[in-house]
Amino acid sequence: FMYGNWFSELVYVRAAISCGDVRWVDDTSCDKPFRRLPNFVYARIYGKGLVTAYQLEQQSGPGAICFLTEQAAALLRDREPASVLEGHAPMLCWATARQAQVADGYATDHLKRSQKDSPEWRHANATKHYWTSVLTHGKFLPDEYDKTSGV
Repeated sequence: FMYGNWFSELVYVRAAISCGDVRWVDDTSCDKPFRRLPNFVYARIYGKGLVTAYQLEQQSGPGAICFLTEQAAALLRDREPASVLEGHAPMLCWATARQAQVADGYATDHLKRSQKDSPEWRHANATKHYWTSVLTHGKFLPDEYDKTSGV
């Protein structure tokens, strides 16, 4: 759902999902100033799950893609087989067919506007390749996953 919202605003996001311990840190004196801001969520977390996800995102190449550890991919595949695209690292497939077609169009336009061989072009090219693969392999979530469609 978050990726759909971000992509609809043309905010390209890289991420990773892992399985593991994560601990939430609460400190009343530090948290109080941030609770007054209605559009800001402040969180302090740490743990092996966070470190693993961070390392996976850093090591998985370019593109606006959410990468998955093998364990996270297995959990998602069990629930919804179309939610995982295989690659050098498994990737989250979060879009319905309609959303994937729109995102592929955005990625195509972005790639055309990017200067070849620049860092932006490498990210745009990897993002375009991801969407081409999603469309080619039919890795779409059912329409009921799309919170914006009114279905």
